[in-house]
Amino acid sequence: MAEPTLPAATVRLGALLECLCTAVEEVGPVCYCGPYFGGDTPLDHCEECSGGKCGQAWVRLVQAYPSSSFPNPDADGNCAMPLAYEWEVGVDPLRLSGRRFLNLIYAWLIERTEDPQKLRDQLYTPMPGTSPDQVTPQVIQDEMSAFLSLNRETQRG
Repeated sequence: MAEPTLPAATVRLGALLECLCTAVEEVGPVCYCGPYFGGDTPLDHCEECSGGKCGQAWVRLVQAYPSSSFPNPDADGNCAMPLAYEWEVGVDPLRLSGRRFLNLIYAWLIERTEDPQKLRDQLYTPMPGTSPDQVTPQVIQDEMSAFLSLNRETQRG
């Protein structure tokens, strides 16, 4: 007897979940990374952060339709035609701690830039016309206050 084959949508869902969950885990563990079914994706799966896990990520099948010329649906499609799938792949960054949220933004930027080292240099180099050696006491106080505020926030998550 031949092994049963999985529906194409199930195979694609598995591949998308594997990719998403692996990428999210590189930034930090989430409370939930898995499929959602149905209409809107609820953003309440992980109300509280615990055990160093916070936030959620998901893959949801939005719709499937017959299409012989992707991404255009066929108005006269039938069951014998190939199906096109529209997927929602998401991460709820607002449930992440401050540190993990900033790591997510940084990873997103580094992944999409043509020259990651140039981006890093721009992030860490003083702005043109400024010198790190000539900072007013007010700027030091303001930046220390902002840093301590962010530090308190990241310690909660």
